[in-house]
Amino acid sequence: QAVYLPLEFCTTLTPGWFWNAGQGYSHPSGVAIADWYQSARAVKANFLLNIGPNIAGQLPEHHLPFLKQAARLIERS
Repeated sequence: QAVYLPLEFCTTLTPGWFWNAGQGYSHPSGVAIADWYQSARAVKANFLLNIGPNIAGQLPEHHLPFLKQAARLIERS
């Protein structure tokens, strides 16, 4: 009997999977995020993008411009 196991591409916007106050790092561009998504979808893989919430449980503000840019690029494709 055949078993279907979906592909999965997982990555994170920060060096680790959890939020750390004051942690400095280089941020992937919106273009890079959109490319990750499109590459995953091209091979019918699930795309999981970890964005560790801040202490209030919300997306950190510094991620939003990159995510919005990625969303615009994905919508255009």
